[in-house]
Amino acid sequence: MELLKNLPSDSIDLVISSPPYNLGKEYEAKQALEKYLQEQTLVLRECARILKETGSLFWQVGAFADRGIIIPLDIRFFPNIKYY
Repeated sequence: MELLKNLPSDSIDLVISSPPYNLGKEYEAKQALEKYLQEQTLVLRECARILKETGSLFWQVGAFADRGIIIPLDIRFFPNIKYY
C-alpha cells in the first residue's frame, strides 16, 4: 500500500498481482473473510487509481475455505471493484 500510494494516478499500463489467499499457511495469518476482503479491496482500489484509462489489471486469487465451505474469492471481490 505504501508503494501504491506514492505512485501518481493514471500512470501505469499494467498491474499483475497474486495477493495472499488468506489460507492460514505458516507465512500468513488467516483473517476473517470480511476483514480480508476489506483490506484487499483497498489495495485493488489503489491499483485501479494508478492504472491508465487504457490499462489492465490482473488479480489472481484462489478460494477461501472455512469449515468445509469453499468460497471463490473472485466472486466476492467483483462487487467491490466493478465500478473502478
